[in-house]
Amino acid sequence: MNIARTPGSLDLMPSGYLVTDNERSILYANRYALAQLGHDDLGGTPLFDIFTLASCILFESYIAPLLLKEGACDEIQLTLKAADGSKRSVVTNIRRDETDNNRVHWTFINASQRDKLFQELIDARNLLEEKTRFLEARTVTDDVTGLPNRLSVTQYLTERMSNPTLAQSQFVVLFIDLDGFKSINDTYGHAVGDQFLKAVGQRLARSLRASDLVARYGGDEYVVLLQQTADTANTNTLMIQRIVNQLNTPFQINGNTLSVSASAGATHYPQRSSVESEQLIRQADQAMYKAKLAGKNQIRWFDPDWENSQRTQHELTAQIRQGIELNQFLLHYQPKINLKSGTVIGLEALIRWQHPNRGLLMPGDFLMHIENQQIELELGDWVIDTALKQATQWHQRGLPLPVSVNVSGFQLMDPQFLERLTALLYRYPDLPRQHFELELLETCAIDDSMNIANVIASCRRMGLLVSLDDFGTGYSTLSHLKDLSVDILKIDRSFVQDMLTNPSNIAIIKGIIGFAKAFDCKAIAEGIESADQQAALLQLGCQTGQGYHIASPMPGESIETWLTGRPASTKP
Repeated sequence: MNIARTPGSLDLMPSGYLVTDNERSILYANRYALAQLGHDDLGGTPLFDIFTLASCILFESYIAPLLLKEGACDEIQLTLKAADGSKRSVVTNIRRDETDNNRVHWTFINASQRDKLFQELIDARNLLEEKTRFLEARTVTDDVTGLPNRLSVTQYLTERMSNPTLAQSQFVVLFIDLDGFKSINDTYGHAVGDQFLKAVGQRLARSLRASDLVARYGGDEYVVLLQQTADTANTNTLMIQRIVNQLNTPFQINGNTLSVSASAGATHYPQRSSVESEQLIRQADQAMYKAKLAGKNQIRWFDPDWENSQRTQHELTAQIRQGIELNQFLLHYQPKINLKSGTVIGLEALIRWQHPNRGLLMPGDFLMHIENQQIELELGDWVIDTALKQATQWHQRGLPLPVSVNVSGFQLMDPQFLERLTALLYRYPDLPRQHFELELLETCAIDDSMNIANVIASCRRMGLLVSLDDFGTGYSTLSHLKDLSVDILKIDRSFVQDMLTNPSNIAIIKGIIGFAKAFDCKAIAEGIESADQQAALLQLGCQTGQGYHIASPMPGESIETWLTGRPASTKP
């Protein structure tokens, strides 16, 4: 039976495809089959005409019964005859048509092609396994030194700390950073630098015991894990010193003599509180940084108490920022008076924190924890803005009370301070500028007197008053006073407190009053707690002051009530 061939997807197959009937006649052969056997057409050709005798016997004895029983025969090797009499060894898969029992479908490929494909698959699998092993090695091994890398040492620590048997064993994590390695890279190039890093790793490894481990953490940083001995601090410190000293001996790299020193930080495990592997390494890194700051080529141990204080500081900083957002901060105001007449000449704004759990907090409870941080600037701007708003309200109600605020040196030296201050002042155009005063700690003015002097001068040009707070505690300011053009010197409370029993304090107060007159400033005394102190200050020539004897700091809404309740002769 001869059927016409129609081109289709079967002709595009990279394998032979035949369709036969139950009479073992070929109904269809695709292009690949025709090309392999050298025929133009096989339609109607008896199947056995293209089989060798051995294949015919195999078909009768094995394939035909299997097709009858199972409907399929897989991966059977046959030998086919080509038109020119040559033979083709093929691997055949045979299926009976599920919709037409009169048809059988054959697919075959050249046996050598199958073997080639099989070998290619084996080669591909072997290559994949090799690449997998290579990538796994790169994952845990440093390319330059061959040492365990950052991931490897972190995983090792994690596994060790989670192992019930090893979790309580004591060890030391040492973080080493090379001093001066950058100059080697810059001078000799990265190729020599890499050889140097490898030599450092080898020297570190040779200096360790079998139970210890060294890894390259990155750059010129190494992490060493030391099994801790029974003799704790001294033995471990000596061991670390010996390891670090190994790096002080010069290295010979490509005929070059190269030298570095090393800074190291160390931390213990276990600790009082739970820690993770990355936290241990971070602790050792922080200790190493302290060694760098101390002058390099040194060893520092991590202090867990310091970390706890840092954590507390970070938590407090977050609470302060939240406190600003939730309006938990407020200002209290302490009156300043003319000590002779009792006239109120101004008010000092003092920050308070109405903490939701701890109650009303004084500045000493929280300000020290945010020194020289961005949050200090934010809180400082809030104080200035709130004080300006309150002073404006009093001014509009006929109470022209100048208000002063404390500003830190960190605030004054911020590049945007004057810009932000100007913007805040423009919010309150009704308040005369001379009714607002900035109080600067004397010690801050000493630290950078020239830059501070420029900022003070700018503030005074805006019409603001500027005073030096706690004057007399920073003695070197006396030599800088001529450069700091201020309006007021505030005599520190420590001198006022003991002035009646300590003659030297009397002398200091006299000196400050003299300086104020010499530099055309006013002097105001802080911390007046008794009538005798007030009288003594007047006798020394100090005309103004503040303190608990005069009035305690109070909320802004209490000021008018306080003013109303004072004797008429002392009202402003």
